[in-house]
Amino acid sequence: MANAIFDLDSYTVLANPTGVLNLPSVGSENPALRHVGGFVVFGPDGSPVAYRDDSAPRLRADFEIWSDDLKQEQLLHVQPRERDGRTSYAVHAGDDPVGELWPPPSRGLLAKPWSVHDAGGTTLGTLGDTKWSHRLKRGLGRAEAESLQLVGVADPRPVFFLRQADPLRYMLRVMIPEDSAWDRRLVLACALVMPAVEGFTAFLAGDRRL
Repeated sequence: MANAIFDLDSYTVLANPTGVLNLPSVGSENPALRHVGGFVVFGPDGSPVAYRDDSAPRLRADFEIWSDDLKQEQLLHVQPRERDGRTSYAVHAGDDPVGELWPPPSRGLLAKPWSVHDAGGTTLGTLGDTKWSHRLKRGLGRAEAESLQLVGVADPRPVFFLRQADPLRYMLRVMIPEDSAWDRRLVLACALVMPAVEGFTAFLAGDRRL
């Protein structure tokens, strides 16, 4: 975990819908490098520190996370798994397994939070809405912002994922407690996978919030 993003206690995830061709722009003024539908992570100083490849977001939920938009260093690979009729998301750093993200077995306003496991299958904590009323508003299509929290078994201090209202692009603020026990690689995977799968953004076909 030598990459700079894993040393940060806060960062912001930005993304632009597929109909917007100029947001965000990362690494170059060349329009060819402005990846439509991409997720880009910015540190507190405004510099890009990670990028999620969405070259075919409507065809697959197979997420590659890179240190830059030129794909010079892969940070994580998140790949869906089908088991017993359920889909989970296995997180790898190179050939090393990091953990697994499990969505709830059923959707809907009363759906349980996601569960986060280590590479051995041990439950590390849960990821879900801070309040049921937030999920209700989201399910009704009235949520202007999101408030999610990642709560650990070993460290109950929550990691917050706060989506700010923006009419043009998706913006998610990640706030990690100092000296948090969470593996920062799993935190980054949660920030870049769970919102898309839950339907917070328009980068996967269909609205699966419910």
